[in-house]
Amino acid sequence: MTRNFALIFLFLAASVQSQTLLDDFKIDLLNATQKTFEEEQLNHMFRTYSSLLTPQSGVTQLMADVKGEELSMYPLAEFKKEPLYSESMGQLFSSDNPKRRILSYLMVASSGDSSYESQLLERIKTETEEGNLLWAAVALLSIKTERTTAMFDYLVANERLGRSHIIPLYFQLNKDSIRATAYNRIKSEDAKTKILAAQSLGVTGLNPKTEALLKEAVKTWDIEIKGYAIYTIREMQIGELLADFKPLLDSTQTRSIALGALANSPTKEDRIYVQELASKQDTVSKELLRSLFESKHADNIEFWLEALQNKPIEADYYFQPRDQPLLLTDEILPKLHQAFDRIEESGILKNLVFALNGRSDDRSSEILLSLFRHTDSGVRFWASRSISLEVPELKDLVPELLANPALRTVGFVEIAIQIELDGLHDLFDEILKTNPNLDWKRSAVEYLSNFPLPRHKELFISLLADEAEDEFVRRTAAMGLGQLGDEDSVDFLIERARKESAISDYNVQTYLIALAMIKGEKAKAEIASYGESREPVIRELVAKILKDW
Repeated sequence: MTRNFALIFLFLAASVQSQTLLDDFKIDLLNATQKTFEEEQLNHMFRTYSSLLTPQSGVTQLMADVKGEELSMYPLAEFKKEPLYSESMGQLFSSDNPKRRILSYLMVASSGDSSYESQLLERIKTETEEGNLLWAAVALLSIKTERTTAMFDYLVANERLGRSHIIPLYFQLNKDSIRATAYNRIKSEDAKTKILAAQSLGVTGLNPKTEALLKEAVKTWDIEIKGYAIYTIREMQIGELLADFKPLLDSTQTRSIALGALANSPTKEDRIYVQELASKQDTVSKELLRSLFESKHADNIEFWLEALQNKPIEADYYFQPRDQPLLLTDEILPKLHQAFDRIEESGILKNLVFALNGRSDDRSSEILLSLFRHTDSGVRFWASRSISLEVPELKDLVPELLANPALRTVGFVEIAIQIELDGLHDLFDEILKTNPNLDWKRSAVEYLSNFPLPRHKELFISLLADEAEDEFVRRTAAMGLGQLGDEDSVDFLIERARKESAISDYNVQTYLIALAMIKGEKAKAEIASYGESREPVIRELVAKILKDW
């Protein structure tokens, strides 16, 4: 079944970077020390070996997630012990060519080589090109330098604090050292230095001195930067704020963040003040709702729920239940159930319904089932995505709702597949004939591919043959042919896989799984031909398929 092979893929997604990529890297590294090495070659190294050279990059981590790869913090740690590493580093680090030096900084970061710490501390003062400065700093942060003052001063001089991607790496350094640096810098006359000092204190834990310094900053800093200190106070949940924070509510520059700090305060008086402000408004502002919702205190979440029930809310107010863990707790559940009984606004219900996600208690199930018939399609969809699949009523209710064009939603199709409601083929055949939108076409083909009948073979082939067809639809159709176990489809699946692999082998995994379902020597040989793919996930998939053959 398709779902079983999806589980295989999820298992393979945890595979680590293979030896083949490292071997290729060593060849290119040797060339970097022996031939001209300019921006084009460096960009090639970035693109080809991102998982080896920039594992700390958010882009690299995102791509690894998409490809199902598991990144190591120091992927070159073992390579550091080899002669090629020390020989190449000797040439690259001291090179007059700035691109070679960048490569050496990347290697330090990815190998955890602390022997270059002192030299890198000089480089973040002497490098003149932006890229070299950045990667020298990343190398220092990656090896967990304890020279936090030097790194702090680098960040102030070279980074845009609101958009820097490497400040989170700084915050991972020794917290005692970060705190000491912040204490030494927070009294600076420079605004940027003050801001980073306040941000730094936010990751070092609360103590009386930190609390006093941050409260003093709120009183004395210019209005343009005061918010940074307030934000840290909010995140650290510092209390006894009301006297100093009331005046901050009169300024548009500080009102929102000050409300958040008061709502997050451990001092009940601070929190009650925010609730009283909301009670006095005829239509509760998004600003106040946001401060209540983001609070770490249950009393504010309960008050927020009551406000949604009893007060008009601005039309474009939006929230994500998953952003508030308290909303998902058993403690809040009775108040949450009460809210669903009283809230009628579909925009609020559409967002709030996720707070019941996966709950199987009778009352939560009853609420979600009732929302399956809501007039708003968005409410129906998110209710379908939130309900527990163990609810027995689904077996009879979902086919009924899918048969009703006024109530059906693609979320019900997913339920039908998950609880294995075989027998709805005529319904989905009819849906496909009505020229549905892309979402419904995808869902209909997905259902038919999970429970295919021989009559669907021609449909799957026609979808696969259409070069203009949606990529998801084509791959789902391939899985349908695989489920049918149709040996006559092997040549066609091989042809489609080869077209997809011309772009990237990563695109062929669905076709390889489909071929594995059908079996046969031709299918096996085609699968084996991808055993040396440059894509780690594909190599692992091939190995798994052949092992289980």
